[in-house]
Amino acid sequence: MSEGPVATLRWDDDGFLGAHLTFPYDAVAPDGLRLAGRSFRSKPLREAVADLPGASWRRSAKTWVVPDVTDIPPGWLTKAGFRVVCEDGTPAKRSDLVGRLGQDRSPGYLAQPAATGVPDWFGLELWPYQVQGAMAVAAGKRLLADAPGVGKTRQALAAAAILGARRTLVLCPPVVLSHWEREAAASGLAGISPGECSRAGVGKPGGRASDLVPPEPQEPQMPPGFPPSLPEQGSVVVLRAGKRMPAPPPAGVVIASAALVAGRPELAAALAKWHPDVFILDEAHSAKSWGSRRSRVMRRLARSCGVTIPTTGTPMLASPLELAALLDLTGDLEPLFGSYLDYRRRVATKGKWGWRAKKDALAPLRSIVDQSVWVRRTKDDVLSDMPPKTRAALWVDVPLGEYEAATAEINQEIDEWLDSFGRGSVDQPTSDEVAEWCASNVGMVSRLRRAAGMAKVEAAVELIEERLVDQPGRPLVVWAHHKVVVAALAEAVGQRWRAEIVDGSVPEQARSALVDRFQAGEIDVLVCSIQAAGVGVTLTRASEAIFVESDWTPALVAQAEDRIHRIGQTRSVTYTTLVAAGTLDEHIQTVLARKARTLDAMMDGDHSVGVVTPRKLASDVLADMVGARVRARRRSLRPAA
Repeated sequence: MSEGPVATLRWDDDGFLGAHLTFPYDAVAPDGLRLAGRSFRSKPLREAVADLPGASWRRSAKTWVVPDVTDIPPGWLTKAGFRVVCEDGTPAKRSDLVGRLGQDRSPGYLAQPAATGVPDWFGLELWPYQVQGAMAVAAGKRLLADAPGVGKTRQALAAAAILGARRTLVLCPPVVLSHWEREAAASGLAGISPGECSRAGVGKPGGRASDLVPPEPQEPQMPPGFPPSLPEQGSVVVLRAGKRMPAPPPAGVVIASAALVAGRPELAAALAKWHPDVFILDEAHSAKSWGSRRSRVMRRLARSCGVTIPTTGTPMLASPLELAALLDLTGDLEPLFGSYLDYRRRVATKGKWGWRAKKDALAPLRSIVDQSVWVRRTKDDVLSDMPPKTRAALWVDVPLGEYEAATAEINQEIDEWLDSFGRGSVDQPTSDEVAEWCASNVGMVSRLRRAAGMAKVEAAVELIEERLVDQPGRPLVVWAHHKVVVAALAEAVGQRWRAEIVDGSVPEQARSALVDRFQAGEIDVLVCSIQAAGVGVTLTRASEAIFVESDWTPALVAQAEDRIHRIGQTRSVTYTTLVAAGTLDEHIQTVLARKARTLDAMMDGDHSVGVVTPRKLASDVLADMVGARVRARRRSLRPAA
């Protein structure tokens, strides 16, 4: 390593320029070094670097990595004492800081929203509130954040129609590709009938990203303020992994999985060169993490599109920091708040366990986004006749052998880490060292969570069979988190009842077929993964769901609930959550309650999905285990009386 701090600029596989920062571990930040209003005078330089957006520590290379240098304030590296160089060691020039993707801009010929509303040719039926939502999005409130279950797909397509889009790009979860395909074709947005869709894909040998790039778009000759008319003949093209990539239509709709595009930089670049007039990012909260690859690809891609419409029923899963990427997608971040760092300083504060919301910032932030950024309605606002839903907790006593074994394994790993200090019984790790170690080993808690889920399988199967016998003809939806828990539940229930699984291993088309069979009454129990089936699925034939496992994030639980409680539901809905005494379940419920308070301050809706009284924060679980081991070691070394 060179003497002094060195910042090496390196391109990653996604076409983004990152900075690899190396410096002595004990380096001190220069006097006067600041970042988003925070001073680092006479503090370790690593503390300042860790505050940069997306910064992560690469232990093997002893290097801090900032994935996108555009997130670093201009001149900050120099002020911090870094020598900025290219990969070959030569001094970096300003031109080296220009990214490769998303530098082109859309031709920008979109019409102003028609005063008459949705064009006559639009082929999808809309409720009055959906027309209002589409008009508001087209008029400038680009973030479509209506609660799950009220029809955001049609509103987004209607907004594109109002804007007169000739080229529309839709990126969505794989499970809803077919749904978007059908809706886009029926909308008339591509000027075709539903039967004329093109089922295409990417990844097959012989397919090239360049195949997707059409000739430079020609700006149509349209009178100022024209009312949008029927689009010229086009097509709906769906890009699927494993199939040949076609040439795109001169006009029409291209639909692809957001995960596929995020993982294929050449595909993202090709879509940028297609110059979409409207870019619809469905379930946009999947790009909420500012420094993640998906977030960076989606934000860069948005810069090549005329209008970006993120759609999500959960614009915040836990923290207002998650709004930053969505605000950047819509183009509202810089005009309303400044840089990402300015926004972070405004809405969050850094504590022992990371960034947390400033309570006094939530109400002002809510006022700004209500007025200028999002369209946000709850089901109570627009579907007043929806039946009610109720939640209940069912405490179960379960065998704790596997859970206790997982606890013992973690305690052993904690002891091994404590032994590495070699400090004796009294001088143990500092609180900062414990916090850093816990943050990098949080996966240990997942083992406890999985063990708790497996411990509840037997009790869950008994409850499922009891409900099916008591309510013949009424199917159940069962939710879990871990794949092994999902499989164990389905296997046990399937010995007597018609049971199926919807998780990440089920392909998109097979998943759609399972949902259709469930809605047709051909399945008694559908065991679903909260992550895989929590979006894009309608399960209104059921009126009861059982959560064998829950999640740390209230918005994900609420999304899963809304697969049943949505348009088309005619009966009251009941949710039962199993809570195993003596396991991690109680901590998870505590986190749900704490995060729900933050979400309630920012968004209308039902976020209080917890079912037990809070006692302890889950972020403290691993730290408590470390503390317990330290105390036990000290007791064992005390001299006998």
